[in-house]
Amino acid sequence: MQPTPTVKEFYDRWIETKIEPLFRRGLIRDYKQCFKCYILPKFGDFRLNTIGTRELTEFRLELLRKGLKVKTCRNIIDGSFRALYRDARAELDELKGKDPWIDLQCPVTPREKPDPFEPAERDKILEFFREKEPFYYPWVLIPFSIGTRPSEASALMPGDVNIDAGTISINKSRHLGADNQPKTQKSRRVIRIPRFLIDTLLTLPSFAIGADRVFLNKYGDPLDAGEWAKDSGHSLRYVGGMSSHTRLDNRLRGHFEHERQKCQTSSPGGERYSMNAPPGKAQTLCSAANRLQVKILYESQDTHHH
Repeated sequence: MQPTPTVKEFYDRWIETKIEPLFRRGLIRDYKQCFKCYILPKFGDFRLNTIGTRELTEFRLELLRKGLKVKTCRNIIDGSFRALYRDARAELDELKGKDPWIDLQCPVTPREKPDPFEPAERDKILEFFREKEPFYYPWVLIPFSIGTRPSEASALMPGDVNIDAGTISINKSRHLGADNQPKTQKSRRVIRIPRFLIDTLLTLPSFAIGADRVFLNKYGDPLDAGEWAKDSGHSLRYVGGMSSHTRLDNRLRGHFEHERQKCQTSSPGGERYSMNAPPGKAQTLCSAANRLQVKILYESQDTHHH
């Protein structure tokens, strides 16, 4: 009879089964990070049948003493580690009927209340991008106006924008360069937006060059929310008066959640927008910046073809 595999032995073949499109790219990345950084250094040589509730409880205490948050510990232990053990139990007879997680008491982490930007703070950020970085002004304006998540905005395709009806359809998200289903079923929605937002979107180079994404970066590639945050997050932190990147992320999430709740409606026409039109100068600057970017993208394509 073969001995029960160690956590490392089982993980090495288990992770090879976690592939797209069966699993989200972000989830696969999280599995790899959790095991590489935390689980394997501690349990790599443990045989799976020797892991019990006491070992998991002690592991959680070690992680907390290292400064990890309760939610992070739960993601590592109750998310990634438990997923591997569940699959191992389905495969290994010696684990059948065992579940060390049943008696592991996990405290409920209170959900942070939305901390939206005040109108003056929001307007300051929008004004900065309108004046200093007009190419990305539509990218900043849309989430601030109608509460779309960055992953939802980056997934938008021109076909999701109904110009005549004045609506945007949210039907997918984009993370780590891969399209996924929306975060929740309720995230699928049609948002009714005003003409000024439609007109702002139409200034984007994607509509002029026939791109398959609404939002592009300055190189003509689909805009990645994470990469954009790394490049432009310092501007948002500076304008927003925040030195912490984490604090900024929390406030942005809080603002988008607040705007989403504010513009939800029971009307069959979809959600309503909740923000008034910005000054007309905004669209002029935005259009000029994006016309220049269209020219650059066309020239880069011609160079590539020749």
